[in-house]
Amino acid sequence: MKKLLYIIVSMFCLGCYSAVAKEAFLFNQQGLVLVSPEQLAFDDEIVFLDCSNEKIIESVRFLIKRFYDIKPAKHIIEKRQQILMLSNINTFLDVDINAFEPKTNYNVANALINTKVENNITNNQMKLCETFSKSLDKKIYILMYPYSNTGKVRVDVVNFFDKNNIKNSSFVY
Repeated sequence: MKKLLYIIVSMFCLGCYSAVAKEAFLFNQQGLVLVSPEQLAFDDEIVFLDCSNEKIIESVRFLIKRFYDIKPAKHIIEKRQQILMLSNINTFLDVDINAFEPKTNYNVANALINTKVENNITNNQMKLCETFSKSLDKKIYILMYPYSNTGKVRVDVVNFFDKNNIKNSSFVY
């Protein structure tokens, strides 16, 4: 009897899972509403700020400075590297997402794939930028994409923060 009950409950749960995979819940003014993926889709016409926009650059600097405040330098050389990092983030350049090769930077390639899958968006609905500075030991990338259905844009700082601090590496404008 327990096996039969287990099978019935399992079949019910699998049915719920498949239904949820095809549809999603969205909280709006009417309350919690079940919508299809097509209703969650974003417009292809998304207006992104320019990669070298001062608001973007200052926000990236703020996130990195906050990270350095949480994780202070242990010696003078590391402190000097932190100062140089902040002072050399002056310009970001556009990167063609369609031409981006994963072997260029695996962290960025991973962020692109995860963002597309988690947000159900395409390359045309994202913008990728990289730092333009020969004095930085590694390039910092920023990835811009639509933030839910709010009409706002989320900006993720990629290839700087470690996995433990990834949740503090984004902002919305």
